[in-house]
Amino acid sequence: MRYRFSLESEDSRHRRLPDKLIVGRRYEETEVPILLRVLGFLVFFRDGLQLQVNLRQETIPFMPDLVQLDYALVPRFWAECGECSLKKLDKLRAKLPRAELWILRGSFEEAELLRADIAKANLRRGRFNILGFDSEMIEEMSRLLEGNNHIHWVGDVSEIAHVQFDMNGLWFDFPYKVISI
Repeated sequence: MRYRFSLESEDSRHRRLPDKLIVGRRYEETEVPILLRVLGFLVFFRDGLQLQVNLRQETIPFMPDLVQLDYALVPRFWAECGECSLKKLDKLRAKLPRAELWILRGSFEEAELLRADIAKANLRRGRFNILGFDSEMIEEMSRLLEGNNHIHWVGDVSEIAHVQFDMNGLWFDFPYKVISI
């Protein structure tokens, strides 16, 4: 299944979002990873940011949820949206030494648990960033999600990590949490 998002933006950083975004749903997925990919795309938007790209590289046997490639087609930004094993994170850390690595989670609690798991597994420090969204916002967005959706993005609105947007006629104004490890 695919979800379509028509996008409008009033982003204070004057980033020009594309007019539409299409997000594929994997067989076993719930709505949460789909919403995390869309939110991640909007929060991290930059030139060349792509969704669910098959890199076709033997050395990187994974498909990123979000990726930005440099001119040599080497990932410079990589984001996993939703569940991701510590083993996979450790492999990404080793295979992508210059990439900015992010993991997006659907609640502040999940973000904190992942931070603790990474610390407990003694994965290399200074390589991972975790972004946790408000679980109430994600639940409400899940109820609104349809095949065709509309998002009016205002973006980050203050010094603290905080987003504002309208999705399918409902206004969202929520903080998110960033954890660097």
